[in-house]
Amino acid sequence: MIRPLVKQLIAQELTTPTWEVTKQFLTIHRIEQQEGEAVVLHIADTKEGYATAYLAVEETRFYLAISIDTTAAKITNVHTEAFHDVWLRATSEKLTTAHMLQLTSLTPLRQYTRGDSRRGTFKYTHSVVDFRPHHEPDTFENHVGKLLDLLEQDADGIRALANETECIIRVASYFHNGNTVLGGHFLDARTLKRISNLNLALDFDLYVEGNFWPEVIDE
Repeated sequence: MIRPLVKQLIAQELTTPTWEVTKQFLTIHRIEQQEGEAVVLHIADTKEGYATAYLAVEETRFYLAISIDTTAAKITNVHTEAFHDVWLRATSEKLTTAHMLQLTSLTPLRQYTRGDSRRGTFKYTHSVVDFRPHHEPDTFENHVGKLLDLLEQDADGIRALANETECIIRVASYFHNGNTVLGGHFLDARTLKRISNLNLALDFDLYVEGNFWPEVIDE
């Protein structure tokens, strides 16, 4: 089975690192442990014979990602992967959430209506409905793809919602500070067309967490 093999290779790599990235990362961060084992939050099948395991890092949102050739039983890559939260938010200053949800058959992740109380005396000034598929560690591109898969189950309803509310795909990403070179997000032409077909906008919030790589610390 893949999972026992992946966990075995991870345990070996964390105990006796063979990748320089692993060695350096373990000098600046700790992997979460449970019952003496590294916490593996998700194992994704990237293609036939290959998988990527996402490990929880103490006091941060991003992950240590270890890619494995499961056929050859060897690690092929070690890197940090940002935490990505990708969801659709529909906002209205006039409509109630009940009205908004009449426009689509999809089940919301969360909702609140203008005038609802929040933390005692504060009241919401607008109504909000959020949609998001099941969340687990993954790449940004896959998160966007899974959200669009969900929304396209009721494309007409989402377009109707976009016509009556402010509909924006929200992206919140938490990168490893590392060497301050964060990389970025990529959307291919097909994905952009899917977003456009639903009449949706995009908004990005980018954050950094964690410690610098050793080379940066020594400067």
